[in-house]
Amino acid sequence: MNKNLYPSVMLPMISYYDLDEEFSSEITQLEYDTMKNLSDFFEQVKGCLLLKKMVLTSEIIVAHLCAYLGFITVTCLKKEEFMRLKSEIIPFLTEQAKVSYDVFANYPVNSEASPDEKTKNLDILRENSPGSLIVQTIRLGRRLKDSLDELIHNRRLHIAVTRDPLFCPLDTFILLLEQATFQTQQDAHLPLPYVINQMTIQLGWLMGYYGHLDRKFPESYLEFGTGCLDIYMDYGHKLLTMKSRI
Repeated sequence: MNKNLYPSVMLPMISYYDLDEEFSSEITQLEYDTMKNLSDFFEQVKGCLLLKKMVLTSEIIVAHLCAYLGFITVTCLKKEEFMRLKSEIIPFLTEQAKVSYDVFANYPVNSEASPDEKTKNLDILRENSPGSLIVQTIRLGRRLKDSLDELIHNRRLHIAVTRDPLFCPLDTFILLLEQATFQTQQDAHLPLPYVINQMTIQLGWLMGYYGHLDRKFPESYLEFGTGCLDIYMDYGHKLLTMKSRI
């Protein structure tokens, strides 16, 4: 595993290089758990969207995941940890999206590349990217695209003329956020700041990958994603404040 390809500067309190000799197995597990966590969370959201006969864009799907990241960040960390991290997480996410986009641009795997080129480039990407990040990014990206196709197909089965909302209904979404956050706390193999750090990296790389597939810089993914990340950090903070007063 190419641990040295992970950025040396990450979110506050994080250093993958301070982990013990079992680094490879721990981070490999974290990478997989992060991909599965994000995928499973959107599966829950998708159930609500199917009932509401809603169709989203890839950007809005990623925005839901960034909202989850924002919510889990504030609700899982101590106040002093959260306040230290709050100003760092969006710049770090943005940086990772740019890194991902540039990496994929150098070794294309989108529709412009031939099948042979894609195979060759994927091998190079796996060799020259952190850990199993390429594999998990493509796996997550495909799962979310499959969910989008399912939502589109479901909508086509029904006739509707009303304008769709762009986000999962708030009451249901907050419930899903709380359930997913609790489950993440129970399942984490490493301290939660590492979970949040890896989730930030993974979402940044997902944005870069989707931008590569769209053949343009992932500006729209960053715009929607960072906006929701910021909103749900603030929302989670207000929710905790209200609960502490009860």
